[in-house]
Amino acid sequence: MVSAERAFRELPLSAQITTKTIAARLMRTMDNMAAGSELASGSYMKLMMAHNAQAAKVDEAEPMTAEGSAAAMVAMAALGKLANQVGEMPMRFIAALKDGIAGEEDEDEGGPVIMVRGGLPD
Repeated sequence: MVSAERAFRELPLSAQITTKTIAARLMRTMDNMAAGSELASGSYMKLMMAHNAQAAKVDEAEPMTAEGSAAAMVAMAALGKLANQVGEMPMRFIAALKDGIAGEEDEDEGGPVIMVRGGLPD
């Protein structure tokens, strides 16, 4: 962050304003994606709870012939598929965060620096 702050101060004023505007937008975007991912993960959990409730209705000895077992398995399949689709967004968001952030040491200050790949050039 120290290196980034130094580089920021060396920019012309117009570039500093543009940089702050872009950074604010990116922070809002990340916040919105995090909030959406949190909601989607809650939906995933609820769908998996319903999936589990249907699993309790399946007769292990005769899953396809016992009364209600086949219908419960159809419901499980639908709920599981939907849960996996809903859970995809939070998992991709987590993966993007994991892949996009790397810790490094600041050579001048000796402390940790967080660098975001794919951002502005050094």
